[in-house]
Order: sequence, then C-alpha cells, then structure tokens
Amino acid sequence: MKNCIYIAFGANQNASALRVTSIVSSLIDKGFSFDVIGQGPGETSSCICVSEGYNLWPTYNTKKKNSIFEKIKAFFFPTRRIFNKIKTLIAKKKIDYIFIYQLIPISLMKKIIKISKKNNIKIVFDIVEYQNLSQQRSLRGVLFNYLPARRIIEKYSSYGRVISISTYLKEKFEKKGIKS
Repeated sequence: MKNCIYIAFGANQNASALRVTSIVSSLIDKGFSFDVIGQGPGETSSCICVSEGYNLWPTYNTKKKNSIFEKIKAFFFPTRRIFNKIKTLIAKKKIDYIFIYQLIPISLMKKIIKISKKNNIKIVFDIVEYQNLSQQRSLRGVLFNYLPARRIIEKYSSYGRVISISTYLKEKFEKKGIKS
C-alpha cells in the first residue's frame, strides 16, 4: 500500500471537494491510502475518517463561527499548520507521494520540495485550470490567481508529476518534459 498526503485548501467547496474525492477514491481502489490536509468540518488537527484509506485533517474548521483574527490567520499564514501536519504524518509512516491541489503559498511549496527530496517522496501537482492574464479582472485576481498559478506551472511543476484537466495543459507540460 502506498501512503499519500493530499494538500487541498478548498477541500470543503463543492467543486474542489468533488475533484479531490474522485481522485482519492480512484487511487484507493488501486492500493493507495490518503491523508487529506485542508479545510473541513472539524477542529484543527482532528482526524475525520471519510472512508477506508481516506482521512481528512482540517487546518481550519469551516463549520464553526471563526473570529476575524482566525480567518485572517488561516488565510495569510496557513503554512505552519499544514507543514506541521506533514512532518507529523511523515514521522508516523512512510509517505510515497504528496499531492498538491491547485495553489499553495510559495513558502509552503519550498518546504515541501525540500522535505520531499530529503525523504524520497514524489510530488504530484493537480492542476485544474490554466490561469490566463486576460481572465483576471482585478489586482486581486492577478496577485492571488494568475501569478501563483504561473509560478507553479513554469517553475515548481518540474519537481514532480502533473495531473492536468485538459489536453492543452497536458501538451504544455509534456513539451517541457514533465510527465502529465
């Protein structure tokens, strides 16, 4: 059995949750087990067993009324909570893969790359959409969607493999020599 960590910030949102759950479920059938780190309906660092081989570790409780400070802290500083959970899981069992859904902070990405090299863990990027500059309607869109997506596509994806949702993205990665 291969043990995997799946980092998904938006795992409580309908489309994101469906995507993550479908990938996790299809790989569980092939002998993988998953610890999904993301938002969820439980207290921080509690384990929710979704199904056999699928555990959810919330880093932010979406079901309770959070203070504005907690919301700001979870939005701007998610790296420490997630990285601590990754280190705890690596200490408990051998991790074979780390899946990264969409966008994560650069500081977390660098730490994951470093720890994956040290522990011989393969990284898989789940790239759902290609962010185009013309799609962004505000500075917020450029800063939080376009630039991080470009950084992952152009720089960090070379450290692992990619799950792409479209043939356009698949061909884009394969032209760069990245398995997709």
